[in-house]
Amino acid sequence: MKRILHLADLHFGRAHPHAVESIYQFLSDQGKEIDLAVITGDWTQRARVEEFEAAREFVEKFGKKVVSLPGNHDVPLYNLWQRWLTPLERYRQHLEPVTQSAHHDPEVAVFGLHTVNPWVVADGRVSSAEISRAQNFFSTAAPEAVRIVGTHHPIFGKQPLENGTKVLETLRPHVVLSGHAHREGAELIVNPDGSQTLHVVSGSSASNRLRGEENSFHLLEVERGRIAVKTFFLKDTGFAYLEKKGRVFAIASH
Repeated sequence: MKRILHLADLHFGRAHPHAVESIYQFLSDQGKEIDLAVITGDWTQRARVEEFEAAREFVEKFGKKVVSLPGNHDVPLYNLWQRWLTPLERYRQHLEPVTQSAHHDPEVAVFGLHTVNPWVVADGRVSSAEISRAQNFFSTAAPEAVRIVGTHHPIFGKQPLENGTKVLETLRPHVVLSGHAHREGAELIVNPDGSQTLHVVSGSSASNRLRGEENSFHLLEVERGRIAVKTFFLKDTGFAYLEKKGRVFAIASH
């Protein structure tokens, strides 16, 4: 079994100090049982240097292997020159040295897709080149590994990924982990070919930009053929597990 911590929308620059400290406390209490973290974008609020410095410090204190990808807030909003020429320069400078874009072992293969369109404030799409990179990665992974794709923009729901269906049809992931919505959820999707994909969306893990729901994150227990999604919500005493019915999913191989 692999235990994967899934966070999103930390938004350093508008991060809730209690949420950040509570994540550290959670890791202190349960970190030995966590194999990997996947953080699906919006590390910063406005892609400022000091916000990326805070994000890097967070990772360095994290103490776990982190698969990372950028979100739409990790691209400068007001500096149009930088937004056009080097939209992810600060993300790459500060976070790529301390995170990784992919991970594979005999049990899981995880790839973080870049879904940010620099010229669209909120909506996202995946380039053909990015999908090809993911295809090449999964082609080298263990055949029995659970295939997990990270995207900032969710496949379905509010402000979905523009070509999310293509991602599902081309990469055929067992699991998609997303952020952006600031509301958590988990749903088993039946694809046109009859295969299934578990779509898991993290809530806002640390930002004070909430949409009617407390800060939250997921802990996934991943086995071949079975995935349990455990959701933790921020309370006064820290993040607490809220058991939800129907959060154990059977995943058929494909």
